[in-house]
Amino acid sequence: MLRSRYEVIIVDCGAFMTEGSVTAIEIADRAVITVTPDLPCLRAAKRMSHLWRRLDVRKPEDVSIVLTRQSRKNEIQPDFAARILGMTPLRTTVPPAFRALEKAINNGAPIRVEHDGFRTAMRRLGEELGVLPVAAAEPRGGPKKAKAEAV
Repeated sequence: MLRSRYEVIIVDCGAFMTEGSVTAIEIADRAVITVTPDLPCLRAAKRMSHLWRRLDVRKPEDVSIVLTRQSRKNEIQPDFAARILGMTPLRTTVPPAFRALEKAINNGAPIRVEHDGFRTAMRRLGEELGVLPVAAAEPRGGPKKAKAEAV
């Protein structure tokens, strides 16, 4: 029996449904909708979730929501987004990192993203979704530094 070397496959289904995207959502082990913290996007995500339920493709309780471009400066914060969506977003949010992502996209190498907040958010998101092992927690204040001994 051949086994795929990929354990996670991500499919961007876009903002509208086609026969292919309905099939992808239906057979997926996990469905995640990415949402920016603005009313039009939040309402569209809610409509998409309801459409999946009507098509009997995916129940709303089986859909995860992740907030992208999230910042403390945004008018809409995760708790308010949850009330609009009628669903609780994942704890991990993705910060805006436009310039850092531009370099990686232009080079076709996601590993080249040099924005620490974005990289940390991606790792935490992978852990929260169960596709990455949970990293051992560091003590508060970060790793301990070895004290230099006087000679």
